Amino acid sequence: MTDRLDPLAAGVGIEASYKRYLKTLLAPRDPKLAAAFDAAVDDTSLLTKGPMLELTPPYAPGASLRELIGDGVLHPDFVELDSEAVPVDRPLYRHQESAIRKV
Repeated sequence: MTDRLDPLAAGVGIEASYKRYLKTLLAPRDPKLAAAFDAAVDDTSLLTKGPMLELTPPYAPGASLRELIGDGVLHPDFVELDSEAVPVDRPLYRHQESAIRKV
C-alpha cells in the first residue's frame, strides 16, 4: 500500500459519494420516478469535471531545528522535542525557517 494520493481514484470516489448523496436527498416517492431519477444521476457526466491537477515547484529547503539551535535562534531545550512527529534533524522549508527567525 502506498501513502500517495491517487487523484483519479479520489475523483471517482468523490463523484460516487456525491451521486449517492443526491439520490438520498432527492429520492422521489414514486418508484418509477425514483428509478428514472437514479438512472439519470448515475448516467450523467455533468455533475463533476474530474480532478484538476496542478504542478507546483517544491518548497525550497531551509535549516533544521538542530541547526537553528546551534545558531542560537532556538533554545537548546528544543532538542528534547526530537520525535517522529518533530524530527529536529529534518530540514524545514525555507519559509518556515524564515518565520522562526523572525519570531
